[in-house]
Amino acid sequence: MPAKIDPNDWDANFSAKGPRQQGPLAVLLQTLLVLGIAGGLGYGVWLLNQTLTEQNAAAAATATAIAPTTFARATQRAIQATQAAIPTATPNLPLGRSLATTELRFEPNERSQSKGNINPNDSLQYIESREVDGVLWWNVRLFERANMDLPAAELGTNGWVLATTVTEPTAPPPIVADATAVPAGPVDLPTAPIDPSSIILTRNSNTNISVSHPQAWTEYVIGSDLAVFFSTAVDGEQGILASKVIGKTNDAAGIQAAIEETFNLLAAPNTQREYAINASEGTVKFVRVVRGQEAKIQAFVTVKPGPGGSLGVIIGFVPESGFAANQAILQQMTRSAIVQ
Repeated sequence: MPAKIDPNDWDANFSAKGPRQQGPLAVLLQTLLVLGIAGGLGYGVWLLNQTLTEQNAAAAATATAIAPTTFARATQRAIQATQAAIPTATPNLPLGRSLATTELRFEPNERSQSKGNINPNDSLQYIESREVDGVLWWNVRLFERANMDLPAAELGTNGWVLATTVTEPTAPPPIVADATAVPAGPVDLPTAPIDPSSIILTRNSNTNISVSHPQAWTEYVIGSDLAVFFSTAVDGEQGILASKVIGKTNDAAGIQAAIEETFNLLAAPNTQREYAINASEGTVKFVRVVRGQEAKIQAFVTVKPGPGGSLGVIIGFVPESGFAANQAILQQMTRSAIVQ
């Protein structure tokens, strides 16, 4: 059916009172406006990216410029820290080197406690020599390490090694009494009171000795198989040592000899000891090598009869300056030890 023409359509759409139609110019203006807004946003994004790129380049250039200075400062701090760790009071000691991996020991004895290893080609300072039962030992200080990847004692640590494991020194070492041949000391290290609530009792199945000690202390091997040792470190400034001594009589002379033999495991060689022993217990002041440095130590010691005619010597020790504050707990630990 053909569409009907409504005479009113003309007036509705094209009369002066009808809806206004946009012309080509208006459409063009709107298109340009949209394109302008889109272009402005695009330029803004480009400008932001350009600014960020320039800032990153500037930061990278600054980091590159200061990197040598930062590295130099870090290197200088490392050198200063190393130099501070190495004793400088004995630069004139004769030098030699290690021929093999061997242990630095507290005493010229193969059963003496170790302070750590020296390794092949490590540089050593020679302090003195000593012949023990026909065997020559050298007292040396670790001066320079050849291989930093191998486990070793700290730089500056001194101890005894068999003469067969090291080269001859470049010159005869000075006499031990010479001030240039021994490190400065001994020092009196600070120490805090031991917390009584931390004390536990531990039994060593190898020796059948039960020892009271702070829970944080670790058990280390020291001396012979008849000794039990708890401390903050193998060369710690506080700890407790219990040892069975064979072949000593249970009288004043035997007790003194047993105490002296046990202190040989703790004290620095060739140092004086001050005993104040009444019957089977008392106090002892001595010098111990702590982290490569001689330190003043004071101990409370108790002696108990052990099985098979042995004597059990129990020593609790701390730095001398902290002995008064810890005397009661040291007495408790040594007296409560069980020697079976």
